[in-house]
Amino acid sequence: MRLPGLEHQHVPQMGMPLALAAEELLPQRLYRGRRQHALLLQPRGLQQVFGPRPQVALQPVTDRRAETTLADIIVTATGIELVTLGEMEFVVDSKTVNFADTWTYKGCAYSDVPNLASSFGYINASWTLRADLTCEYVCRLLNHLRKTKTSICTPTLRETDKSMEPRKWLEDFSSGYMKRTMHKMPKQGNSEPWLNPQNYEADKKMFRKSPLDDGVMRFTN
Repeated sequence: MRLPGLEHQHVPQMGMPLALAAEELLPQRLYRGRRQHALLLQPRGLQQVFGPRPQVALQPVTDRRAETTLADIIVTATGIELVTLGEMEFVVDSKTVNFADTWTYKGCAYSDVPNLASSFGYINASWTLRADLTCEYVCRLLNHLRKTKTSICTPTLRETDKSMEPRKWLEDFSSGYMKRTMHKMPKQGNSEPWLNPQNYEADKKMFRKSPLDDGVMRFTN
């Protein structure tokens, strides 16, 4: 798409086209909207034009309410929808797992789901720091299974855990794409190991030093 007086650029890492004004724009922070929204940057500030598919002519932009806006920048976006484990279907004992009903175990496993671990990094630090810790912990688990000649490990709620106050899987993160999907994610408790700390020092202790046979992780055949 080209508009009069605009340069057309592409941002590969975002996978979306940008139409940038040739003249210098006022400094603004751009937020991508939810599905099929367009964001318009004007000298007066940021305005969001809702879809589902705003009609773009040469200039101006007309939304579904037939309102016209002169735009300095147009960002086409589909938004981000977080899902658990790529929306793959997991079945345990002939029952499909609903991850929203589970509790997160150390932020990498799920209550009553055997032999499953996933890696989710830090939202406030290097992503790979937590990925590395998760892999170290999984290696510890595998070595313990081999040593004890067991083949199944399942995070299991203790009786005292069943009265835990549920908390969001991620807290203190204001991005809309996170807030919109927290109800689909596993719950977090108020004590170890039912935590997703997002804190490197706390995670180092939890992944590297805490006992594997902690009364929660059940080892069976």
